[in-house]
Order: sequence, then C-alpha cells, then structure tokens
Amino acid sequence: MFLNKVREITSLLTPREARLFYALLVASILTGLLQAMSVVSLLPFIQTVMEPSAIHEPGLINTLYGTFEFSSDVSFLIFLGVVVLALILISGIASSITTWLQYRFVWGNNYTISRRLLANYLNQPYEFFMNRSSADFTKNILDEVNAFSQQYMLRYVDLITGIAITVSVVGMMVVVEPTVTLVGMVIIGGAYGLIFTAFRNMLKKIGSERLTTNRLRFTAVSEAFGGIKDVKLLGNEEYFLDGYSQPAEKYASLIAKSGLVSTMPKYLFETVAFGCMVALTLFILSKGEDISGTIPLIAVFAFAAYRILPQLQTVYSALTQTKFYDATLENIKNELDGALGLDGDMALDLKEMDSLPFENVAELRKVSYWHPNVERETLLDLNISIPRRQSIGIVGATGAGKTTLVDVILGLLVPQEGEMWVDDTLVDDNNRRMWQNNLGYVPQFIYLSDCSVTRNIAFGIPDEHIDMDRVRKAARIARIDEFVENELPDGYETLVGERGIRLSGGQRQRVGIARALYRDPEVLVLDEATSSLDGLTEQAFISALEDLSGAKTLIVVAHRFNTIKDCDHIYVLDKGRIVAEGDYEHLMVTNESFRRMANQ
Repeated sequence: MFLNKVREITSLLTPREARLFYALLVASILTGLLQAMSVVSLLPFIQTVMEPSAIHEPGLINTLYGTFEFSSDVSFLIFLGVVVLALILISGIASSITTWLQYRFVWGNNYTISRRLLANYLNQPYEFFMNRSSADFTKNILDEVNAFSQQYMLRYVDLITGIAITVSVVGMMVVVEPTVTLVGMVIIGGAYGLIFTAFRNMLKKIGSERLTTNRLRFTAVSEAFGGIKDVKLLGNEEYFLDGYSQPAEKYASLIAKSGLVSTMPKYLFETVAFGCMVALTLFILSKGEDISGTIPLIAVFAFAAYRILPQLQTVYSALTQTKFYDATLENIKNELDGALGLDGDMALDLKEMDSLPFENVAELRKVSYWHPNVERETLLDLNISIPRRQSIGIVGATGAGKTTLVDVILGLLVPQEGEMWVDDTLVDDNNRRMWQNNLGYVPQFIYLSDCSVTRNIAFGIPDEHIDMDRVRKAARIARIDEFVENELPDGYETLVGERGIRLSGGQRQRVGIARALYRDPEVLVLDEATSSLDGLTEQAFISALEDLSGAKTLIVVAHRFNTIKDCDHIYVLDKGRIVAEGDYEHLMVTNESFRRMANQ
C-alpha cells in the first residue's frame, strides 16, 4: 500500500520531478542514519566520563585510544566529546538541509502541478466549460493543489523521513539494549498503530466530505461577488452569507477533526515514555543498587526517546493526514488525466499558428447540434453561406439557437452532424485554431479584467508586444476614444476595476468592440453587440460598421433590427431551423414573423 501511494504521487510528476522525489527519499534515509549515529555515540562518551578506567579495558574505546596515540585520558575524553558534538551538529545540519529540500521540492511542484492543471483546463473544448463551474476550477488550482502539496506530498516525505530516522535509531538501540528497546517500541508503536487503525475509515470519509464542502464554499463566494450589484440592490447579503456559512462551518469542523486525530496521541505517549524512564530509575534506587553504571544507559535512552518520539508522532500524523486527503489526491489525478504532457505554454504555441486562408466563402453544410443531456436539437440541418467581405445578419426569437449558431461558426462548439468549410478546406480539430485566427468576436456581455483600458483592448497580449497605434485605432472605430482620452484620469492606462465595474454598461461594450477590432480580424462576429449602447452611440457604431462594409466579413446577431438593415443577407431562425432568408426588404415583404420582429 505504501509503495502504491508513492507511485500515485510520482504519477502526477514529470520524469525529472519523479527522479528528484526519489533523491529526496534517499536524502531522508541518510539523515535518519546520521540521527541514529548521533544518539548511539552518546553512550561510550557518558560511560567513559563516569568510568575513565574503561579507556584502558579491552574494547572499541581502548582501540581508539591506542590508534590515535593519546597522551592522557583527559585529551581522549575531549576528543570523544568533540566527536559526539560533531555528529549531533552534522545530523542537525543534515536535517535542516533535508527539510529545506523537502519544502523547496514540494512547493516547486505546487507551482508546476497547478500550472499544468490550468493548462489542462485551458486545453479543454468550450463545451467542457458549459458543464462546470468556474469556482470549481479556481478551487482545484489554488486550494486543492495547495492541499495536495502541503497535506499530502509533504506529509508523505515527512512519513518516509520519520520512518528512516525511527528505524535507524531503534536499530542501533537494539544493539545496545535489545530487550528494553523492543518492548518499548512494541508498546508505543503498537498503540500508534491501533489508534490509526481505529480512525482510518473515519478519516477517509470526512476527507471526501471536505472535498465537497470546499467546492460549496468556493461556489458560494463566487456567486456572492459575481452578482454583487444585484446582491446590494435586492438586499440579499444575508442569503449569500448563509449560503457560505453552512459549508464553511462544516469544512472547519472536518479540518478540526482531522487535526485532533493527528495530534491526539502526542502528549500521552511523551508522558508515558519519559515516565517509564523515571520509574526505571526509581526502581533501581529502591533496590539499593548502584545507579552509576545505569546512568549512561538511561541517558542514552532519554536522548533516543527525544529523537524517536517526535518521529513516531510525525509518522502517525502523516498517516492520518494523508488518509484524510486521499480524496484530494484522487481529485487532482482525475483533473490532470491526460495532461502530464502539458507545461502551460500550449496556448501560446497555438496562438502562433497561421490564419486559415479565406478567399471566397465559409459554409455550414447540414449542421445539427444538441447540447449534452438535452434531448431536442438546438440546431437542425442548417445550411448557411458566408461570402467573404459581405455582411450576414442572424435573427430570431429568444431560444431560436442564435448564440449556439454563432458558437459553431466561431469553432467553439463542434456539431454532432454536418461540417464547416472555408473555401475548399474542411474545418476540423487540426485547423480550427487557424480559422479562429481570422475572427473578432463581440458578445452581448463583455468580460473585462481588473487592469488598464489598454490591456483590456489588447486582451491577452504581453505589455511589450502591445501596439498602441492599433489600440487607438480600435478605440476610435468603437467610438470610445474620446471618452478614454478626455474623461478618464489616466487615459488608456486607467484601471477599469474588476469586471469593468468603474465603467458603464455601454462603455464596457465599446471596450469589448475595440478588443475585437484590435487584431484587425478578417471576420467580425457581433452577438447582440449593441445591446448596451444608447441610441446615439449605436448609430455612431453602425456608421463605423458601414465604413467596414466591404473591408470585413460581418456576422451580426441582433434583436434590434436597425443594426442589420444594411446586411447583404439575413437568416431567420426558429427553434434551431432556418425558416427564411434574404435581404431586409425581401424579408419584410415575404415573412410575417420577420416583419413582426422588425416592427417590435
């Protein structure tokens, strides 16, 4: 079982990290041997101090005395004392270095595993994120990986170090006094084993509960701050506080239980061990025997207990904590499944791919799509043609499938049936990123990061690669340049706040439009892009679109029909099907549903 857990841990590491892990285990074992030597070296020193005549009796001490040709007993005692101090010092330094290496290794891997996990998430298809909560991703990357590193990997290194030191010290003490050593270890070690056996199933159970309650904690906090405007407006602070309190309180209780179980035996067994030594001393005294010959042995046992007891407690605590965090190990393994080859640079490599050539027309051919766990098709047997540098409008009632259609065009969703072609090239997994390099996208709800206007327009581009001329040009087309330059205190370097909270809805929308235009895309996709704009700003933006007409391919999804009046071709969706198509005038004459929506 022990070796299986070690293999499970190394399965989450790269080959280089696994080699470092095994090297760390070897260093821990060597540290244990040094600790044992420092304990055992104390016995001959104390014996010689109490009985200097032992120097001249046959044995190891006399051999050392003659080999180094000491001139006096005092100089030899000084030599022995220096050797003992040196061994204690060296073992202490070795322990410190090993501890430093442990922490450096564990926290270094905390970084690499969390980065690998983030890379794995970013590498997932868009559909993956439709079924998962962002709070769950945040929890896993920032909290569960931290728990795995600190409470599992580090604890297993502590476990191996503790076992190495305990076995080494006990092994040498068996040579000195086998009966007392073995009886003591059976009693104390057996008691630790019984306690761990009694609690192991409980620890595994509450460890699984901890994983669930931790997810609920993160979800509650994410929901509270994600909708803070509504929370404040509706006065729902107490509701969200209660939603956090229950899982948080249970989480704290579970952590407290595991902590209690892991530390409970410590003080009891320290008292028992040292109490036994005091009792042994008193027993010898009560019999009237000379205790001077026993003092060295008692001193060595006391020093051995000083070394061993903390290690036994470390071993026991590591066993309980790793059992408690078994569910965390399984969770990280599942989340990292198939991601060991990722190093976090995957997204950058994909961005450097060329754009897919688009010279004539992009087409959806007999495309059908349905969301997982949904019986009805969201899109059914769609055929859509998007000629280069023409404007295409997509309209329909709520729930008609417009957003899903846009996601298919954007390459975010892969249809279960049908194909997308760009000129004579089938868009598939091998070139989908290349097609996306042609696209600029403006959603209805713009995400802004807590940074400057410049960084939000040149989204995801390192500062040293941002082209300010392109930033200003994009802002000008989006009709936000005057506001940024004349009204914001630091111009383009003004911080917009988390999710753009310092900007109005229309201003956020225009920053989003500028973001889509920054890369000068061949195709501009506008999904309700003017929904947050006032009438004047919308008209100004429509005028800007007219300037782009003939220079860009435009795909416009809209409820407000004034943004699609000049589109070259319009598709009308209803329940996932195309029910009508043509230009604005044609549809106004021939399609009652379109005419009704336009009039509204």
